Amino acid sequence: MMRFFRFMAVVSYRMCFVVAMLVVQVANAQSGGDRPRLVVGIMVDGLQHTHLQQLWTRFNANGFRRLVSAGVSFSDMTSNTASYGNAADLATFFSGTVPYYHGITGDRVWHPSTNEVSSVFQDKTQTGIQSHLQLSARALEASTWVDELMMAGRTRSKSFVVAINAEDAIAMGGHAATGAVWLDEVHLRWGSTDYYSGGMPWQAAQMNSANEVKETADRNWQALFFPRTYLAALSEPNLKDFNYKPSDKQKGSGSASILKTTPMANTLVADLAAKLLKEHELGKDMHTDALLLQFTVRTPGGETSSLNSMEKEDMYLRLDNAVQELIANAETAAGAGNVLFVLYGSQTDTHTPADLQRFNFHAGYYNSFRSMALLNSYLMAIYGQEKWVKRYYGRHIYLNRELIEEKGHDFRKFQQLVADFVSEFEGVQNAWPLYQLLQLPVHPDTEMARLRNSVHRKTAGDVVILLKPGWLETDDQNRPVGESGSLNTRFPVYISGWKIAPQLIRESRKVTDIAPTLSGLLQLPAPNASIGKEIVIQLNE
Repeated sequence: MMRFFRFMAVVSYRMCFVVAMLVVQVANAQSGGDRPRLVVGIMVDGLQHTHLQQLWTRFNANGFRRLVSAGVSFSDMTSNTASYGNAADLATFFSGTVPYYHGITGDRVWHPSTNEVSSVFQDKTQTGIQSHLQLSARALEASTWVDELMMAGRTRSKSFVVAINAEDAIAMGGHAATGAVWLDEVHLRWGSTDYYSGGMPWQAAQMNSANEVKETADRNWQALFFPRTYLAALSEPNLKDFNYKPSDKQKGSGSASILKTTPMANTLVADLAAKLLKEHELGKDMHTDALLLQFTVRTPGGETSSLNSMEKEDMYLRLDNAVQELIANAETAAGAGNVLFVLYGSQTDTHTPADLQRFNFHAGYYNSFRSMALLNSYLMAIYGQEKWVKRYYGRHIYLNRELIEEKGHDFRKFQQLVADFVSEFEGVQNAWPLYQLLQLPVHPDTEMARLRNSVHRKTAGDVVILLKPGWLETDDQNRPVGESGSLNTRFPVYISGWKIAPQLIRESRKVTDIAPTLSGLLQLPAPNASIGKEIVIQLNE
């Protein structure tokens, strides 16, 4: 009999223990555990804080307004690099370091070995999945907070990237993402790479098989509301509705469609995100997962970054609806209080050169072809009829080092001569020989330090140019190389959800501080090349 009572006591104790653990798990599921179960990163290409302020009263309470007001916002989050494109900005955001260390200096770079300009992530050893692009993150020479998350999870954590642009997808996915996809605006389908362990998520492949991308791109885009209700109507009373078909071809771009500059691109990202949340059971266990998404508020043509067009305002309003649904889906999947949301953009000027020109500013687009023609003529006049410049791309001048040394010229003097001459060009603030940027000690807040942060030995030219504020460069296909000519650009960053308390951080911080801050919240090591400082964020207990 005594043995029976002891047995019953043990059973009773174990049952109480199990019940207690269940209560703790339920409580954690409702109020958030020691770290979030799911991180949802929302990158919006073209996002500006001023736009959010202007449209505040038109947004849903549980869309952009919640992400901005219910957590941490930064009034002075600046970049310590020059703007060379989203890939460089995103690599900096995720790694906590600058291109000088992480190696991603722009979306595209010139490869001397092949004498071609191609993706900074081009990797001929990889195979594209339903894509002609061969990409990997091998050019990224630093770990990211997503990499640290995946290494800490030891294959139990999952991370997916759904992006509009291929380079942005790789920069966000880093080395260790489960899978990453991007939109192919030519073939109207999702593309991916076999570099990641999970390849293309089967949900994306299924959407391709069902022609969902093409069907979405064939829908007409018209304004959600009457034209007179948009802010643009204040300056243009006779504003008329617009009508775009996303599958239509871009002007002068061959076979590429305008899909990536319409809200249908955002719709496709949101649809695939919803499938991944549900069918991969993201955020369902104690091993933190990540879902990283790229949306856009870029519009067809895109000559202005100001909120003065009905199209851009409509993009924001439609995206706000998608964000509201995304928040609900994420919290349904992982449980309210278990999702950390990070809303962010990249370096974007408040005003484009076109905006500034309308108000008589001396601003514009840097014409590299004319500049290099003048430089070649100048060098030939001094040194003879030879090809002294190999290539120019992305504010980098690549000199014919072999020829210069063969002719017995001092290479450093040659570099300085080129830098001095180029500094006189319209739109150029200054130019430096590469050795000066890499070797001279400079104060971290100077323009020279900012430019040095933005170059990497493997891809840098022999002379590097800094443009004046209000000036942007375009490449041989009229695409901007970078998005900002300002000396002090601000990054829109907002962190909310989980245990984050509402707070405004007024102290000036650098975008490199975000990666170690997120690593701290997720109880992870900071990325291995991080130079940022962790930001102390107030949490609700």
